[in-house]
Amino acid sequence: MNFGQILGWVALISSLSSALLFLAAAGGREAALRPARIAFHIQWLALLGGAAMLWYILFNHQFQYQYVASYSSRSMPGHFVYAAFWGGQEGTFMLWALLTATLGLLLMRVRNPLTTQAMFFLNLPLVLLALVTVMRGPFLEFAPGKIPADGNGLNPLLQDPWMTIHPPVLFTGFSSLAVPFAIAMAALVRREWDGWIRPALPWVVFSTAILATGFIMGGVWAYKVLGWGGYWGWDPVENGSLIPWLSNVGLLHGLMIQRVQGSLRRTNFFLAITSYVLVLYASFLTRSGVLADFSVHSFVNLGLNGFLLTFLFLIMILGYGTLLYRSREIPGPPQPLGSFSRESMMWLGQLVLMLMCALVVVGMSAPLITKLFGPPSNVQTSYYNLVNAPLAVALGLLLGIAPLMRWREQPGAPPTWRLPAAGIAGLVAAFLTAMLRRGALETGNAMAAIAGAIGVGAFVFVVVLLFVILPAARAGFIGAVILTLVGIAGGVREPMPAAVVFAMAFALTSNIAVTVRGFRAGWKHGAAYLGHTGFAVMMLGVVASSGYGRSVQVQLPRGEQRSALGFQLTFEGKRQDREGKDHVIVAVNGPDRRFEALPAMYWSEFNQAYMKKPHIERFLTHDVYISPLEMVGDNPGDHALWLAKGETRRVGQVSYTFVGFDVQGMGTAEMKVAAQLRAEIGGRTVPVRPRIEMGGGGTPNRIPDYLPGGASVSIVSVDASSGRVAIEVPGMQEPKEGGILAVEVSTKPLINLVWAGAILMLGSVFLSMGRRILDVRRASASA
Repeated sequence: MNFGQILGWVALISSLSSALLFLAAAGGREAALRPARIAFHIQWLALLGGAAMLWYILFNHQFQYQYVASYSSRSMPGHFVYAAFWGGQEGTFMLWALLTATLGLLLMRVRNPLTTQAMFFLNLPLVLLALVTVMRGPFLEFAPGKIPADGNGLNPLLQDPWMTIHPPVLFTGFSSLAVPFAIAMAALVRREWDGWIRPALPWVVFSTAILATGFIMGGVWAYKVLGWGGYWGWDPVENGSLIPWLSNVGLLHGLMIQRVQGSLRRTNFFLAITSYVLVLYASFLTRSGVLADFSVHSFVNLGLNGFLLTFLFLIMILGYGTLLYRSREIPGPPQPLGSFSRESMMWLGQLVLMLMCALVVVGMSAPLITKLFGPPSNVQTSYYNLVNAPLAVALGLLLGIAPLMRWREQPGAPPTWRLPAAGIAGLVAAFLTAMLRRGALETGNAMAAIAGAIGVGAFVFVVVLLFVILPAARAGFIGAVILTLVGIAGGVREPMPAAVVFAMAFALTSNIAVTVRGFRAGWKHGAAYLGHTGFAVMMLGVVASSGYGRSVQVQLPRGEQRSALGFQLTFEGKRQDREGKDHVIVAVNGPDRRFEALPAMYWSEFNQAYMKKPHIERFLTHDVYISPLEMVGDNPGDHALWLAKGETRRVGQVSYTFVGFDVQGMGTAEMKVAAQLRAEIGGRTVPVRPRIEMGGGGTPNRIPDYLPGGASVSIVSVDASSGRVAIEVPGMQEPKEGGILAVEVSTKPLINLVWAGAILMLGSVFLSMGRRILDVRRASASA
C-alpha cells in the first residue's frame, strides 16, 4: 500500500470539497461553513502527513521511490537529506501546497465579512496543486526488480546549508501572495471597493518581507558559493522571484494611497491579481523546461506543461475577467490625486515599479518570444542593467521626495517659469553628455550612449526643478551632492552609475532625517522610512561592489610566492574537510592582515567536473575574494575534448558540436572569445557558450556555461591556427593535477553596504507587518 499516494488523494478530495462548500457558504448557505472548515483542516492534515511521509522515506533510504533515489543517497549528510524534500519538482509542489494551506488556516481565523469568499478563491490553487501531487508526486515507485541500491544524491551545487532554509522561505513568499489575491477577488465579488484594504495590508507586507528575505538569502548563497563574485546575475529564475515582489511592493504603496485618498482602486485590484499571476507565470517558465537551455536553476520538464498553462490561464481568466466585469461599478476617487503631493509621488513610484516589472518580464520571456520567430534565444544581462538603471534613478529621487511632502497638496504652487528653466538645464546636460560620449556612438554602443544622455538630461531636469520648488529637499540634495563627489573621487565616472549614486544618496539623506523624526514620535511612524533608508544603502553598495572592484588572475606554483592586488600569495598544498572535500591552502600576506585562504576545489563524480567554492576574507570596507580556477599541468589540453569547426563528438550521454568562434575586441587587451557549441542531451539540443575574456594585464578569465542539471562546460585552450577549441566537459577522465594553482583574486568594495541595507530593509518590513497585525486585531476587537 502506497500511503503517500493515499494521502495525496485525501488532500485532493478534501480541497475540492472545501472549495465547493466555501462557495456554497459564500452564496448564503450558512450550514455549509462548518463542513467547509472541517474539509480544509482535513486537507491540511493530509498534506502535513504527506510531508512527514516524504521525510520518513528519505531518511530511511527507501529507494523504491523514484524521488528518493533521484535526490538522496546513503552517504549524504542528514541536513541535506532533510533538504532533499524540495530538491526536485515533485517535492516543491507538495511544499507549495502545504505552505498555502497553512496560510489558509491563518486566513480562516480572520473575522471579516470577506473571509468566506476569500477561502473559496484560496482553495482554487490548492485544488490544482493537490492534483499535481497525485499526477506526478514524490511517491511514485520503481517497477519490481529495478530498485537501485543507492540514490544519486543532491547536485553538489545544492549541498550547502542555505539549501535547508532558502527554498522554504521563497515558497512561503510565493504561497503568501495567494492571500491578497483571494481577498481582492472576494472584495470584487462583494463590491467591497475599500473594505479589503485593512485585511489585505498585513498579508501584502508579509509577502513583501518574506519574498525579499528569500531572494536576499539566494544572493548571499550565490556570493559565497558560486565563485563568480556576484549576488544577482539576472538569471531568469532569479527574476521569477523578483517580478511578483516588484508588483507586490507597488500594491503595498497603492493600498496606502487608497486608504488615505480613496484613489487607485482599479489599479490595486489589478496589482493584487497580477502579483499572483506572476508567481504562476514564473513557475511555468521554471518548471516547463522552457528555460532549461538558459538557466542553471530551471527544473527538468516533467510533462506538466499543459497543466501548468491551464493553471495559469484559469487564474488569469478568473482574476482579470472578474475585474473587467466589475470595472464599471468601481467608483472613481472622491478627488483627483494632488498634482504636487505625497500621494502623487507615491503613484509615480508605483508606475516606476510596474515598468521595472514589465521590462524584466519581457527579458525573462525572451526564449518564448523569440521561439515564435525562430530558434529561442535569451537577452544578455546587460539588457537588464540598461533598462533598469534610469528607472533606479527615478525611484531613488521619488524615495527621497515623497516622505518630505504632505498628503493631498503641497502648499505654495511653483511659478510656471521654473518648468522651462529646468527643461533647458536638462537639454544642456543631455547634449553635453552626448558630446562626451561621441566615442561610444562611433564604436557600436549607440543605444547605450543615447540612453545615457537621455537619462542624464531627465535626471538634471528633475533635480533642478525639485531643488527650486521643494525647500525641504534641499538639505537632502546637498548631502547627495557631497556623497556623489566622494563616489566620483573613488572612481565613479560614468554618467549613469553617478546618477544612480546621486539618486540613492538623496534617498538616503532624506529618509534618515524622516526616519529619526518618525521613531521619536513612535516606532510605528518610522518603520516604513527605515525600509527606504535600507534600500538606498543597499543600492549604493550594489553600485560600488559590482562595478568598481579590481580583479586579477594569477598562477601559484607550489611553495612560491606571487603578488596580486597588493597581497603576497603562496600555494601550500591541499587539505580535506570533515566531508572529505579537498580545499587548497593559500597563505596570504597583506598590508593589514595575514590569513590562510581555504577555497574548496574537489572532483565531483555527480557532475564529472571540479566543484569550486571561493574563500572570502572580510574587511570593514571591502571583501577580498579568492576563487580557485584550475590546477595547471604541463599541457592543460591533454585531458580536454578537442573539436574542429563542424565536428561532433560524444562524451557520456552528451554529444557536442562546435559551431564556431565569436570574437569581440580582436587585437585589444580586453578581447573576448566565445565558443559556440550545440549539446545534444536527453533527446534535445541546447546551445552552450563558454568564453574566455582577457583581463587588462592579458590574463585569461575562463567563464563556463552550464548544461541542464548544472554541469559546466569550459574552454581550456584555443588553437587559432587550426580553428580548433579544447573544452572541459562532464564525463571526461579526471585530469591529473599539476603543481600550479590558478586563482582569481578580486576585491568587492563596500559590499557590506549591500548586507547592511538588506538587513535594514527587512527589519523595516517586519516592523510594518507587526503594525498591520496590531491594527487588524484592534479592528476585530472593536467589531
